[in-house]
Amino acid sequence: MNAKSKNLGQIVLVLATVLLSIGCQKEYSATAPKYQAPAGATEFTASIPGDIDISSRKLEQGGKCSLDTVNKIAAGTATKIELNTDLFMSGWAVDEQNASLGKTLMIELKNIDGKTNYYAATTTRGQRPDVAVALKNKKYENSGFELVAVGKAVKAGKYGINILIIDEKTSTSCDTDKKFIFE
Repeated sequence: MNAKSKNLGQIVLVLATVLLSIGCQKEYSATAPKYQAPAGATEFTASIPGDIDISSRKLEQGGKCSLDTVNKIAAGTATKIELNTDLFMSGWAVDEQNASLGKTLMIELKNIDGKTNYYAATTTRGQRPDVAVALKNKKYENSGFELVAVGKAVKAGKYGINILIIDEKTSTSCDTDKKFIFE
């Protein structure tokens, strides 16, 4: 084998390795640990719970929000979650357009492939003075939330995470720019 053929062979090997590593990159940036919700925790369902009626109003876009943690770790841009894992999520949300925190916050797992979406109402609201300072509105001091939910109904797939900020007269959606990959 001459030197030219040997160099060409090494170049092909390097290119093949690079292409293989690009093709094998993970599509998620974090893996959520298993979490066990306590008995009586809310459950993700394939429809908005019956006691929350938003059917008579348009769901506006434009809330501000952040999903900070999932199962006690920082939420990645795409977090892998094992099927049948319960979820603990925390963050904050405001309807800045209507200067409201909403009466109810609902987490929407929006299926990227257009299949079934899942919903669960947050279980706890909490203080987030950092949000009030950043958005220059004292009303937002209690914009924090936590959700503890049973995830057994959620099917395998990729989901965008939205937060629905629901009030008596308005409903606003906020895209967290985060994804969950259930597998």
